[in-house]
Amino acid sequence: MLDLTSPVFNGGSSAGADVGAFASQPDGGDRTEVPTSGPRCSARTTVVTLLAGREAVFKLLADIENLPRWAPGFCETVSIVEGRWVALTSCGELYLALETNDSAGEIVLSAGWNPEELDRFTLAVKNDEQGRARVRFPLTEPVSVERGQIYSRLEIELRELTGRLELIERSA
Repeated sequence: MLDLTSPVFNGGSSAGADVGAFASQPDGGDRTEVPTSGPRCSARTTVVTLLAGREAVFKLLADIENLPRWAPGFCETVSIVEGRWVALTSCGELYLALETNDSAGEIVLSAGWNPEELDRFTLAVKNDEQGRARVRFPLTEPVSVERGQIYSRLEIELRELTGRLELIERSA
C-alpha cells in the first residue's frame, strides 16, 4: 500500500511481481511537496518516473478514450454526450476536455461538473537522462475542494500507472 502522506514516493511493483519493461525503477518516482504561502494551501507536484519512453507514455495519456485504462479507479467510462466528452468517475459524472502538445510533451485534461467551468490539470511528459518517461503533475492555486478532489484521484491513478503499463501494452 502506498503511503500518500510520505514526502517521497518510490514506485515499483507490488508484492515483487514482475511488471516488465514498463515498471518503475525502485527509486523511480518521487513526490515533491512544493511549499507555498499560508498554512491551508495544498498546492503540490507529483512526479512519477517510468521505464517506458516518453513517446509511449505520451501516446497513452494523450488519448482521452484511454482514461479508463490508465485510471480505472478514477474513471469507469468516457463517452460523447451532446458533442462533449463525459466521464463516469469516482467523483461523479464529469465533463472532460483534452488538449495536447506533443512537441512540448504537455497534456491538459480539463474536468468539472459544469461544462462551462472546467478545471485544468496539466501533465508534462518528458524523458529523463536515462530515456525513461517522467510525468510531472502539479496542483496549482487556487485549490477548491472540488479541484482538490479530482486532482487527488488522478494523482493516485498516476502513481499506480507504474504497474499498469505492461497490462495496457498487452491489451493493445
